[in-house]
Amino acid sequence: LLLQELGLIVEIQPQGANIDLKAKHPAQNAGFAIEVTGTKGTIQKESVKIAQAWQYLSDRIGTSEEQYNLMIVANTEYHLTPNQRKAEAFSQNVAKLLGDKGILLITTVQLYNLWRSVHEGEVKAEDVILELHKKSGLY
Repeated sequence: LLLQELGLIVEIQPQGANIDLKAKHPAQNAGFAIEVTGTKGTIQKESVKIAQAWQYLSDRIGTSEEQYNLMIVANTEYHLTPNQRKAEAFSQNVAKLLGDKGILLITTVQLYNLWRSVHEGEVKAEDVILELHKKSGLY
């Protein structure tokens, strides 16, 4: 819902797919492949979600999805309230490994704050989408 309110058309992917969602902004030619994960700690290199991201990068070669930016949305320390969570959601190894491959690493709290800034009129949704599409590594 939050992504739709930013103007994205969101498609839930089938069970067992390497990504959870595909999202596209109809006017901006900005597409995203999105993997969502929740954990009680930080995202580590050994996480199955990291392996899924690598597999998705391999599978999309030669397809129209090569233009999609891969985004990993992490709901880390989900057992804590947002203001109790550590700032570091991804290990340094994950940030380097995936950031170097053009993957955006963002937390649910960060994504919510972006949505809130749009909702409160501080920024335009289109600007947020373009920023997310251009950025890679840690948000």
